[in-house]
Order: sequence, then C-alpha cells, then structure tokens
Amino acid sequence: MSVKKFAKQRQTTIRFSVAVLVLSLFNVACSNGGTRAIDLDGQNTTGDESEATLTAEQLLHRSTEEMELTWQAALVRVPSSDGSVIDTTVNELASGEVVPDQTYPVVIYLHGCNGFWSGTYFRINWLAQNGFVVIAPLSFARSFYPQSCDPSTNTGGFYRSTGIMRQYDAGYAINKVREFAWADKDNLILAGFSEGGIATANYANSENPEGYLKARIIEGWPCKTGWLEYQGIKAPASQAVLALVADEDPWYRPSYHQGDCGEFMNSNNGSLSFVVDYEPLRFEHALWGQAEIQEIVRTFLQEQLIRIK
Repeated sequence: MSVKKFAKQRQTTIRFSVAVLVLSLFNVACSNGGTRAIDLDGQNTTGDESEATLTAEQLLHRSTEEMELTWQAALVRVPSSDGSVIDTTVNELASGEVVPDQTYPVVIYLHGCNGFWSGTYFRINWLAQNGFVVIAPLSFARSFYPQSCDPSTNTGGFYRSTGIMRQYDAGYAINKVREFAWADKDNLILAGFSEGGIATANYANSENPEGYLKARIIEGWPCKTGWLEYQGIKAPASQAVLALVADEDPWYRPSYHQGDCGEFMNSNNGSLSFVVDYEPLRFEHALWGQAEIQEIVRTFLQEQLIRIK
C-alpha cells in the first residue's frame, strides 16, 4: 500500500493518500458541543463565573459529587510486565486491591457523545497493551446529563453546556490519578473521541497550565466550529497534540467545520494533525481501528514518552 505525505505551509498537517483500504470502521459518537472556554482544574473555575452568579444547572456541571459519579463508573485497564492487561475499577486501584507492578504513564480517555461503545473498549485495551494505564470516565453517570447528539443522523450540539461538563470530568480524573503513587505524573496523556475530542482540545488547567499533561490525542474533531469559544486548541505551547480527522467526516459537513486542527498547533513541539483523504476511511468518523492510524498514534507516543513498546 503506497502512502503519500503532503505538508501544509505553516501547519503541521500530514495527509495520507492510498488507493485502497482494508477496513471500514463504525461511524458513531458525537459532533459539536460546548460553552465558552474557561480554565478548568476539575474542581474550580476562573473567569467571570462565580458562585453567586451560577445557576443551579451550572453548579451541577462543576459539582464534585457529579464528577465523582463519572470517576466511579470509569473503565480501567492496567498493563502488566508479563504482557497481560487487567480489567479493573478505580475503587480497586484506590483500595490497593489492584496495584500496578511498576510506574506507568496514564491516559485519561474521554468517550464520544454516545457514551461507551465497542470502539471505546478497543482503544483503551490497545493503549493498555502498549504500556499505559487507561482510565475512561463515564460522563453519562452524572445525574444530570442531557442528550447532546443523535448518532443516527450525525447531528450534535443539542446541549451546548455538555462540553464544559466533559472538561470538568477530565480535570477531576487527572487530579485523582495524580494521587496514585504508581502513576508517572510526568507522563499523563489526555485523549478523546468526537465530543471527547472537543473536551480534549479545549481542556485548560488554571492551577498549572504548563504541567499535568504531557500530550493530547484528538480523534474525530477538526477544531473548527461555529461556536467560536470552542475554536482551536487550548493546550499550552509545551504540550504536543496529535489530531486525527477524516476530510469527509459526515459529522462535519457545514462550512464552519471545514479544516483541521493543524493551524492551531505549535509546529515546534512535535504536534501533528493527520487528515485522512483516502477512501473509504475519508468518509468515516472513527479512525483509530485502522492499522496505519494505530502506527501514527504509536509513533507519536514513542516520541513524546519514550516509554511505549
């Protein structure tokens, strides 16, 4: 299979063109969502929001109790030095019932707007097989979580505040992971698919904006939206970002979604935007299941962490 690479001027986009593709992937999860971008550390906000001005609904978004529900319902995968992968829970990690056998880098993985699906399990297992502890919070576990998309029609953005809830859930999980002695705190990765990719792109940390995260992986989100507060990437210049998107993704037909994340990236820190423009994958939303995409992810992680197999 031949592959051609094209570099966009002043961007870090690489397009892969091939004649045929073996596997066509599922097209699920979510598109657009979010509110104005604010700094998030998983527990507090900064900016023009204050306790006095927040509505009851907004307070639920940032509620520790609500975020704890997403943490308790998380999928967890732990690699072992013997090559096996342990399917466990955050409670078993916290209690010491399951203790990783060495220090591991950690991926916080954010699902799409349709919650956990077969692709979620594939991704977290793949990451664990490649040397990462993976924790995937379930935002659907919140007591208040309105529908945000309709995968049957490839439409999203039903509830604009979903994006901010997802960022809170991400920040809460990051802070919880940092409490574990076995977690390699210098190698924390935030990754997400579709709506989870939106949260990954827009997550910010007011306590330590240059730290906590080593890198980010965004799948199925072009970083372009009609809601300008969600335009681009909120990662600091120190964090490398890998973005994966198909140029004919059916979720992003409107003109305000056209483009990719490359123009928002730091071209000097290893960030890469991969735009798939070959059939049939160019028409898909989910990309990670394809072998060559996995190799792109593996190479990116190798370059960032030098820890992956």
